[in-house]
Amino acid sequence: MKNFTYVFGGIKCRSLGKPRRLSKRFLEEEREKLETYRNLVRKHYQDVRMGHLGGLPIDLPRPLMVGQRVIARHPKTKEHCKGSILTVDWNKCRVQFELQEMGVELVAVCLLSFIDKL
Repeated sequence: MKNFTYVFGGIKCRSLGKPRRLSKRFLEEEREKLETYRNLVRKHYQDVRMGHLGGLPIDLPRPLMVGQRVIARHPKTKEHCKGSILTVDWNKCRVQFELQEMGVELVAVCLLSFIDKL
């Protein structure tokens, strides 16, 4: 009976496939996939702005625009504050925060969230 359990356990483990370990290589591959996806979305947004494409697919959020109100994570204080977008670059936006002591900072796009709908 012990051999049967051992053989059955081996078959069960092999059917599950190779385990994915949380290794540095795995994390680098996932980050690379994410960056590739982000670059494709940014290129799509750029094509829409230039008028090359008709509109956005349903699964993509609207692109960030100058003057839009956002909640952004301040890069120095790490606080979340309201502000408005002054410029939009490839993967960063210049945000003017409502609190004067926060000033104007360059913030990564992934650290922004919409406040109002356009």
